Amino acid sequence: MKLPTFLFSSALGFGVALLVAATGASGAQAQADAAPSAADSTDAYYYVTPDVRRCAYPHCGGVFVRKANRAFTQCPDGFYRPACYVADLEVDALGLAATPLADDLGRRQVLVRGELRANPRQGDEGLGRLIISEAWSSPTVLPFGSQVVRLQNSGIVCLTSPCPSFIATELNGTASIEIAEVQFNSCAGTDADIDAANDQLFSDDGVLAIGRPITVTGPAGEATGAELSQFFSRLVVADEPDLTEQP
Repeated sequence: MKLPTFLFSSALGFGVALLVAATGASGAQAQADAAPSAADSTDAYYYVTPDVRRCAYPHCGGVFVRKANRAFTQCPDGFYRPACYVADLEVDALGLAATPLADDLGRRQVLVRGELRANPRQGDEGLGRLIISEAWSSPTVLPFGSQVVRLQNSGIVCLTSPCPSFIATELNGTASIEIAEVQFNSCAGTDADIDAANDQLFSDDGVLAIGRPITVTGPAGEATGAELSQFFSRLVVADEPDLTEQP
């Protein structure tokens, strides 16, 4: 099986390549699908980038958010922009996982799932707030604008290879493609980071990843694999420590 050459285009990226592979659309059509839609949900995955401008809060000092795999994001004031300024983050749902998220936000762009809403403070409605329900961490800095997919075990077991053991789904979308092999060779991170990511491929959450499609071969012929350049593991909600005296 020969993969179409546009699957390897760095301009399209893995996420748009999935749209092409799964639907048979042209590259131009796949990019058009990333444009704003009236059906866009505000509960989605977002890149979150610290605001380093020097002016008084709440008009500065918050974050900029951008919907993953989309060219435009619907802001709390109803307008679509490449990115939206958000004055407040709500992280109560993360429990103790909010601590490493705060550490990451101080240094880099991060990836979260949340709901973008108007700010409840009178006069600040257009500044917005992001209610975060999931936070994802990477061993390395997230490249701005990269296409992200979710990789999970497909549940398929084969007697030979290549076998479609995984499925890659476009983040903030529905397009998906079967994946026979996931390679972490090009990823930064410690051996422990990569081992943990391999284990999470078989969890309900899977792994969020940036990469490119490749061709893998075996006794059963050829299939599509994924060569990852970066991966993200979910920050798990931790239980509060029990500080009560034990009898």
